Amino acid sequence: MGKYVLRCLSCGRIHNGIPLRCDNNCDSLLRSEYSEKRFLPGKDRNIFKFSNWLPCEKTIKTGIGPVIMRPEKFSEYFKLKNLYCCFNGYWPEKSAFNMTATFKDFEALPTLLTFMENGRKRIILSSAGNTARAFAYATTLVDMDTYLVVPEKFMDRVWIPDENFSVGRIHLIAVKNSDDYYEAIKIGDQISKEKKIFPEGGAKNVARRDGMSTVMLEFARVMKKLPDHYFQAVGSGTGAIAAFEACLKILGDKKYKNNALTKLHLVQNAPFIPIYWSWEMKKQIMPDKNLKSQIEKIGKIHAKVLANRNPPYNICGGVKDVLTASKGSVYSVSNGEALKAAELFEKLEGVDVSPAASVCLGGLIQALKEKKINRESSILLNITGGGEKKLKKEHNCKRIKPEIFIDKKNINDIDRIL
Repeated sequence: MGKYVLRCLSCGRIHNGIPLRCDNNCDSLLRSEYSEKRFLPGKDRNIFKFSNWLPCEKTIKTGIGPVIMRPEKFSEYFKLKNLYCCFNGYWPEKSAFNMTATFKDFEALPTLLTFMENGRKRIILSSAGNTARAFAYATTLVDMDTYLVVPEKFMDRVWIPDENFSVGRIHLIAVKNSDDYYEAIKIGDQISKEKKIFPEGGAKNVARRDGMSTVMLEFARVMKKLPDHYFQAVGSGTGAIAAFEACLKILGDKKYKNNALTKLHLVQNAPFIPIYWSWEMKKQIMPDKNLKSQIEKIGKIHAKVLANRNPPYNICGGVKDVLTASKGSVYSVSNGEALKAAELFEKLEGVDVSPAASVCLGGLIQALKEKKINRESSILLNITGGGEKKLKKEHNCKRIKPEIFIDKKNINDIDRIL
């Protein structure tokens, strides 16, 4: 066995490299299994302190990494003695240096490095904005062509700090007149198949999930245990799957065998709540049913990055499975609840949070009102983005311009930039 293998959660087949699916065509995620079973963080001050449990062999110099902090005033306000957040954004005073102000940076670097090491020359991915921004930034740090498919109405989210503004290998593709993330996913998949560009893979990409898992790993490193509860706002739920998988790896170390499995609390932004609806109603998500209604609901939510019409819910090892295994809960938070929570956090802690993180905060407040958690319990909030105001004040951030505008009728126009 090398550094790691990937195991199909359905049939158990072992795979090497970085495939996105099982050779047996199972409807299942693959999960990484590392030869090093002990939790042995290194001395790096960035994400690569966890390189033993990342699939890439190489590391690069970066300030990107998860930061555990105790939001003292926010905790005191809600009388929570063991509340912590992983602040995954830009807050230099707290040693947080994610240069896209989101935790998507944790996905991008391990993915590009791992794919490069496995012979990939170029990849394509679809995004509602934040992931595209992170992969664009990461592309400036490595030597790889990245094709980013983003709805036209989300173009304002694709920016990077100007000191990294080398866009030669970043290829931004705008989906004409669209604000539908799932449409961008379908077009990205079509381009990948027809033009032979390797897909990044989304939730099926182990490098992405293991990168995001460093949020939970950092808590375990700092606190020497797992939290009782984990809160995160979700669109696809990939970050929640990653957090669950990190818990399993930690529990595989004999030093942590007495820890209980962390309970997942996933939060969606009403009125677009497919995971909440499916979990509560015990029904299958149908991304193309009542499409007009779904698009209308997406248009109403504050956190547009959470608008995934086809999350990996029922796939083996997916959102439903990790919620069930962790005895988790799902919440529906309104725009008003999210905005109010964000305003309170910024007032008390002095830093802005992203729309998705505001939804997460709203979920915590809702759980407290519903008495779903004990105020003495240890709680980890994944603040998936924050500090954008400060970042843009301290750095001249520039938007990346699309190279081409396409829709499903003119996919072949992309030949001009290949």
